[in-house]
Amino acid sequence: SSSSSSSSRSLLSSSSSSSSSSSDKMSGTDIDGKAIAQTIRNEISEGVKALLVKDGKVPGLAVILVGARRDSQTYVRMKKRACEECGIASFGFDYPETATEDELVAKILELNADPKVHGILVQLPIPAHMSEGRVLNTIDPTKDVDGLHSYNVAAL
Repeated sequence: SSSSSSSSRSLLSSSSSSSSSSSDKMSGTDIDGKAIAQTIRNEISEGVKALLVKDGKVPGLAVILVGARRDSQTYVRMKKRACEECGIASFGFDYPETATEDELVAKILELNADPKVHGILVQLPIPAHMSEGRVLNTIDPTKDVDGLHSYNVAAL
């Protein structure tokens, strides 16, 4: 919408003059990433509310985490928090490093069939004893949040 475009543009401020010179200097722009992220979250939140009113549905995101990598845990925690802020249902599934590939595949198949789950994210990397390709290609391409299913990668 034009109001969201103008609000996003107002979050940008020029840090150098826009006049061009004969040299190849580039003008820079400072971006307020936190403000832009908040604007996007607000827009998503409004969309979620509208979907609830229109269809009586709340979008759902399932996140699968295997192992105890602190960076992955932090990323997943941030995704859950963002879902909460936007009104999106969040379903977390944490597995130990020793989980089997078949366990993950079975959970993904279950989530593919769950009408409350509209998106599935498998936090990478997964342990070396698992086939990343098999795991990612088990995700229904229409629920593949990261776009890493082979159908989605090919569509790029």
